[in-house]
Amino acid sequence: MNLAYFPGLQIESALSKAGALNFKPESRPPSPDFPVVIDAYGNIVSRYGDVRWDLSPWSGHTLTIYFGDGPGQGKKVSPQNAELLRKVVA
Repeated sequence: MNLAYFPGLQIESALSKAGALNFKPESRPPSPDFPVVIDAYGNIVSRYGDVRWDLSPWSGHTLTIYFGDGPGQGKKVSPQNAELLRKVVA
C-alpha cells in the first residue's frame, strides 16, 4: 500500500498532532514498535505490537483494548487472529 496519501490518524486530540510520533505510521500495517498512544507528557503508553493498548490518555478514564495473544484477562486467541484485530483497530 502506498502511504504517500495516507492522511494519518485523523484523531481530534491535543495528544495527536501532525508531527507527533503516532500521527502517521511509515508502513501499513505499522511495525510492532510503532507508538499508538502517547500521553500528554510525550511518554509512549502503547505500541502497535503490545498485547493491550491503553487508550486512557485519549478517553480521560480507564479504557484498554486487549488483543488476546498475551498474558492478562480475557479470551485467548491465536497470534494470527490477534494481528487481524490490531489491523482492524489501527
